[in-house]
Amino acid sequence: MLHKRFSPILTIIMIVSVLVLAYVQFYTVNASEKIHFSYNNVTNGKSALGNTILPQDMLDRLNQKAIELTSRPGWVYTKETTVYDIDRENNGVLPNGQPIPLSHTIESWFHINADGLVFESVSIMWAENGDIVQVSAFANGSAWNSTTSEILHQEPFYLGLLDYGFTRDMQDYTERLKVQPDLFNVVLEGKELIVFTLNERHDMPVNALDYNEPVYGVRTSAYFDEESGLLVETERIMIFEDGTERKYFNIALEVRLDVLPQDETLKYLEEEGR
Repeated sequence: MLHKRFSPILTIIMIVSVLVLAYVQFYTVNASEKIHFSYNNVTNGKSALGNTILPQDMLDRLNQKAIELTSRPGWVYTKETTVYDIDRENNGVLPNGQPIPLSHTIESWFHINADGLVFESVSIMWAENGDIVQVSAFANGSAWNSTTSEILHQEPFYLGLLDYGFTRDMQDYTERLKVQPDLFNVVLEGKELIVFTLNERHDMPVNALDYNEPVYGVRTSAYFDEESGLLVETERIMIFEDGTERKYFNIALEVRLDVLPQDETLKYLEEEGR
């Protein structure tokens, strides 16, 4: 697979690295609504971050805002809505034989302590029909997953960047290709979003096990909320030899603070609820 689960949050909590991706209607924006950033000056407008901006500088500032927000003591709630468009029927099979659906939602509650560390958490993956695919819980120094029923030792951890590895991908892109990503902002429903796009074309096909046809190009876009620094949505497009495109994945992310789990969710934090 070309895309795996990247963030430490579910690498630690969920046992499968592909727990990340779902469909919501992707943003469509008129050209007049876009404000493009040059790397020396802002054109067609002025960014709140200043006149001179590089994509990495912008991303660093967004990440700093996001980490400060999600490191505060209390509960951090995340909802990931995901869809894959691939030629396989599922996104792999869990240890209990349960297939991972191409479209799914993951709801997670992370409890942050005074040191900014997650000391207990619950994550639930739902299929489109409302069935629970898997549950993971972490409390009192132990982590548990419903697909194995094993209980393992786990130390408190930093929630980290909720960006599905985009920061790493952009750094690799700029270092490997010696080019800068496209950078612009859009205003949607009164909210300013900063958009990064990585475009890559290949003379030879890349290894794409999820498709029956060879892939010759990849385009990855990530939308960040300029105010909070949090990722709002990301997608990856695969481009085939004849120029046709398919949306490999689309993820919509909602992050809210101080949203407490319901009683039926909290039971997973208790050993008898596992």
